[in-house]
Amino acid sequence: MGYSDTAAFGATNVSTPHINTLVSSGMKMTHWISAAPICTPSRASIQTGRYPIRTGCLGNVERYRVIPTPANPGGLDSTTERSLARALKEQGNYSRAGYSGKWHLGINHVKQDRHFTPVAHGYDTFKGAPWTNAPMCAMDSDGRSLKYKSGPKYCFLTANDTVIEMPLRIENFTKTITDHTVDFFRERANARDHRNVTRPWFFFHSWFHVHTPLFTNRTNRGRSKNGKFGDNVEELDDSVGVIMNALKIYGFANNTFIVWTSDNGPYQEEGWDNSGRTNLYASSSAENERWIGRMKGGKGQLFEGGIRMPGAVIWPGHIASNSVSNIMVSSMDIFP
Repeated sequence: MGYSDTAAFGATNVSTPHINTLVSSGMKMTHWISAAPICTPSRASIQTGRYPIRTGCLGNVERYRVIPTPANPGGLDSTTERSLARALKEQGNYSRAGYSGKWHLGINHVKQDRHFTPVAHGYDTFKGAPWTNAPMCAMDSDGRSLKYKSGPKYCFLTANDTVIEMPLRIENFTKTITDHTVDFFRERANARDHRNVTRPWFFFHSWFHVHTPLFTNRTNRGRSKNGKFGDNVEELDDSVGVIMNALKIYGFANNTFIVWTSDNGPYQEEGWDNSGRTNLYASSSAENERWIGRMKGGKGQLFEGGIRMPGAVIWPGHIASNSVSNIMVSSMDIFP
């Protein structure tokens, strides 16, 4: 995702009302820096609060600078690394932790031991893709990742540690993971005790959007002013709206701390039509924007375009709405 891919961060050719509302309800972070310019090390860092190189989740000895595999050792080691989910549950008060969407931190270490999965890292429920959205996941005319023969091998859906859809029906992926998130909120609401109190919980929702190859449900195609990429952004925005509405329905909207960001900049190699934007504007107001310029670089590069992300933190009653911070922060700051 590029810095200016949503209207909240300057995009003029997509409609993102739900993201706009989310960002304006808390603090917009204009200098949010990811821990790495590619996804796996960045995600490992969010999970652990550690520099990516310390987790081993790097492709720095690989032939290509953007790689589909999660790491040279095989993934984020659940025996040596403490995830956000595990750390919060060790506090003693957290009841459940859940995860939806893209993981990309590994599956197995030896045979079928599930050594690197979300479940191994303390997440009680997971539905999503253990790998990533990569070229082999491009969908065929029926919406499945079968355009290429290698699709089923890399692109499938798991529930906890069980494969439930192979090949992946990628057309429906955003709705599938969003439904899982909403189900988690419903389950937590039903777990309230006789005093109507819910023990704290933690949830991590991770979209495929706007990672290439681009995909949207057939009902969402052609909807935006920014082609297929804009359709992806707007479908992501729909999902944000569903999730935020579910928090409201189940009584969690006013006491949930939310962090919203991305893991790395746009994949420039796949062409302008498939690429995110890294434009900078003098104002975030859609009515009065002045373009300053474009950040250099993108995914896989340590130039600003590869690591400067849109970001926001929301905490009703604690963080003032419509506030803005220009202080440099890192995705490594989430854990501490």
